[in-house]
Amino acid sequence: MSHELLQSEAVIPNLPLTIECISGYRIEDRIYRLFISTKEGHLLIYKITTKKGEANSKLERTIRSKQKSKFFFLRLTDVFLVDQIDVFYESGLLLILQDRKFCIKDLNQPDEDITDAIERAGAGGVVRNISRFSLLTETIKSSSGACASIAQLCLAQKKKILLYYWNKNCFNEMKELIVDDIPKSVAWMNFNNIMVSSRNGYTKIDIRTAKSEEIIVNDRLMNSQICPYGKNGVICATQSGIVFYKDDQNLSTVAVSTDEPTISLATHYPWT
Repeated sequence: MSHELLQSEAVIPNLPLTIECISGYRIEDRIYRLFISTKEGHLLIYKITTKKGEANSKLERTIRSKQKSKFFFLRLTDVFLVDQIDVFYESGLLLILQDRKFCIKDLNQPDEDITDAIERAGAGGVVRNISRFSLLTETIKSSSGACASIAQLCLAQKKKILLYYWNKNCFNEMKELIVDDIPKSVAWMNFNNIMVSSRNGYTKIDIRTAKSEEIIVNDRLMNSQICPYGKNGVICATQSGIVFYKDDQNLSTVAVSTDEPTISLATHYPWT
């Protein structure tokens, strides 16, 4: 008999659109905000409230994203899909990957670009040719009781991994790693290791030494999905569910069993 690490719960059971990716954050106890990108070109913002074991959802805003065109008209099919989205709540940032362009927006005003939040970005604060990204944050409390956030960002750009650290309201360049294949997904395991998936499989990389180690994942998806979970761990989507990998252990713990392959993964620190 298998043991499931996590429990699943439907918070929006009858969404009339097709999900492309999701992310969210905790507003306060039992109240969350959820971002949903759809294949139809919407960015939906929901407020989720849990009470007595039940989840209630309220649609707060719908943003329709259209593609800029050199012509005088736009077809209904000309939309930018948000391929990946994440939240840096402590700094009020919304991280978005759209049409292989990575950009940062204001969390409270998703229409507004923040152009100076990543070092050496191109025009408009955009980093181009990005296939996936991963953000890792942690809140540290000093002996005086003051709290500060630390964060690291990695961007997969062709066969390179671009690494950044957060300092003075900006993601500053840390280093660059070369990989053998174009990553399909990346995820921080901790502040020293990342996990990279490609068509060749899964690899753990120590960013301090660039040393890599192959990780065997059975029943893996062709469209690989990995996401940070807990200290020194990630969760990985498979054909039959989600498995949990902890550093120096095997990918064996079943986190969630699913009837269909997972479309998108998102987790929330501190994973309680």
